[in-house]
Amino acid sequence: MTIKMNEHEKKILGEFNLYKEGKTVNNRYSGVEVYLCAEALSLYDSLLGCESLLYKLSEGILPETLVSFEKTEEIFLTAREVFRKNWPKEFMLLVD
Repeated sequence: MTIKMNEHEKKILGEFNLYKEGKTVNNRYSGVEVYLCAEALSLYDSLLGCESLLYKLSEGILPETLVSFEKTEEIFLTAREVFRKNWPKEFMLLVD
């Protein structure tokens, strides 16, 4: 599958590294299981990684000299929007 992204999204996400295989993931709160193809899984994992970094930055656990809050937030928001546009059902079950 080709991920639908506009030029701005491509610029923010850059050369996005994709997994070779998909897998089933669970919603962290409801436990709902959802199979994600490799592309969707790659975006979903990026969302979770950015979310973790943003939390650590906001709590002062990581200094912003290591990771930019603004850049991480921009990647998070862009990845979330691309995931929502391309896999709306999975987005609703896992993220929304």
